[in-house]
Amino acid sequence: MAYRVRLSKVLTVAALAATATVVPASRIDTAAAALWNRMTVEELTALDLAYAPPFAPVWDPILVAARQAAGAVRQAGAARR
Repeated sequence: MAYRVRLSKVLTVAALAATATVVPASRIDTAAAALWNRMTVEELTALDLAYAPPFAPVWDPILVAARQAAGAVRQAGAARR
């Protein structure tokens, strides 16, 4: 996930799989919705995504990336003060 620190806006999302598995369409849909709506990383962390134990992990990788980005944005903001 690439984002602009000053504005905290999501700029782009790339999905890579460590194995031969296919990236679920729901993750691509989530990223597309975030980009289309010009969401900030903070807004993205607040999304309530569906959880289906046989098909998805407890913490969706999109939300994990957004939380990491939000933490970096907060740190950058604290460093500027």
